[in-house]
Amino acid sequence: RYPRAAEAYQQAYTLTEGKNVEAILGLGEALAFADERQLTTRSAQLFARAMELAPNHPKALWYSGLVAYQSRQLDVARERWARLVALDPPDQVKRVLQDKIAEIDAGLGGSLSPPQDQSAATATSIVKVRVGIAPELAGKVPQGAPLFVLVRSGGGGPPLAVTRRTSEQFPQLVELSDRDAMIAGRGISSASRVTVVARVARSGDPRPQSGDLEGQVGYDVGDGKTVDLIINSILP
Repeated sequence: RYPRAAEAYQQAYTLTEGKNVEAILGLGEALAFADERQLTTRSAQLFARAMELAPNHPKALWYSGLVAYQSRQLDVARERWARLVALDPPDQVKRVLQDKIAEIDAGLGGSLSPPQDQSAATATSIVKVRVGIAPELAGKVPQGAPLFVLVRSGGGGPPLAVTRRTSEQFPQLVELSDRDAMIAGRGISSASRVTVVARVARSGDPRPQSGDLEGQVGYDVGDGKTVDLIINSILP
């Protein structure tokens, strides 16, 4: 119940006059889970404030890195996550961080191999979609517009996984796994049934905008089959 959690953390934030790091991070996290758009608005401001007060706080490093990653400030994201790896977090968190750092180093949109030490559950929890576009929308794709593919659970909050590709060619095969998780420890393997969303961001912004081209399809995690996902609508 993320909105209720946000209300509680807001009270703690107010009572501590915005000076308690745990209240700041809790509020930012709850807001982001309640509405992913907050990740680049108020939550981003809260995470930045937490970094000022506690620059080596693991959660502050993770979320401020995530904000930077979403904002395409990849050098900042890499620096924050590398510092977090140096703090020796749990193995599952460390794997996610190392994969994200490797993705940044290799360049976004590249194809990465899963780490050799991934668990069997993670290895089999893969979403495979063949992203295509409806003929009537093909001419509406701006040159150079990014293609975002996201995996969502029914519980709301930020996507379980996300990847950024180019929209220069359709159809294209896209695979996502726990290495594409947005929140460490909360990846595709945590769900059995998900919704996969493909969006051509005409403005280039990762957040949904009016005029973006979008499509979605349901997917059974662990099935392993490739499912067609057709971009067939325009966001109002």
